[in-house]
Amino acid sequence: MKRCVQNWRKLLIDSLEPDLAAAAKKANEHKLRRMMDVLRGKIRFPADVNNHGYFLREPDFLGRDATVAAKVLKQVKLEKKAEVVKELQGRLQRLDSFSALGVNKACSLMLFELSKSEKGIRNEDVFSILRLAVTATST
Repeated sequence: MKRCVQNWRKLLIDSLEPDLAAAAKKANEHKLRRMMDVLRGKIRFPADVNNHGYFLREPDFLGRDATVAAKVLKQVKLEKKAEVVKELQGRLQRLDSFSALGVNKACSLMLFELSKSEKGIRNEDVFSILRLAVTATST
């Protein structure tokens, strides 16, 4: 697995713009493994990694990311968002591994359970909050 992570790091350094390449160089093995796991089916060509630089970039809460965050957060009432985030945090902490499939199952199960007890909770409410929390973008 170490060799695989080393190859992934090399691909990132060779493919990304200089500031993201520097972040890839500094990233720890755990972060790179999680990144590999999440992006497994999304990378078809080396240049595709450029579309996923948000894993290595600090969020810009004063620029474009702030506008996107505000838009996402308006979709659900603030009290509901706090409940969803707290519940989602607990479920994600209990996962054995942070794989795309595991996260998807945890979110889907949570959504199913919440939809039985609370009206107005939709797919987008859970997944958009998760996306915003993980990547600081909604795209």
